[in-house]
Amino acid sequence: MPLDSVSLIGVILSGGAIAHNGIGTVHPINQLRLRGQDRESAILQASRERLRPVLMTALTTILGCVPLAQGTQIGEVSFHSLGRALIGGLTTGTVLTLFIVPLFYSLIDDLGLWFRGYIANVVHTAARG
Repeated sequence: MPLDSVSLIGVILSGGAIAHNGIGTVHPINQLRLRGQDRESAILQASRERLRPVLMTALTTILGCVPLAQGTQIGEVSFHSLGRALIGGLTTGTVLTLFIVPLFYSLIDDLGLWFRGYIANVVHTAARG
């Protein structure tokens, strides 16, 4: 089904909900790490704690959009594409939030550790030479 202007509104709305869920997953990880937990256990604990709120938010919105996606309106502005875009975007985004966000958190943290070590090595080498 092609994207029209109404479905693009659904894409923007689902993007906002997905960003909110992603932030809601990363923030508890950071809080647990500040309290002294190692990265892996913080990711696992925060992911377990945020599973139910993320699923409840997504499922209620998805199920609420089902009548909008199925409706039959003749002669009026059609919001079928809005409902379908929200359902597809939230379904995809929820799966990505639950699995990809913790993975990318770990990868970005590894990259940050490598970069800090690299800079420290450059500074140490420059101070010696």
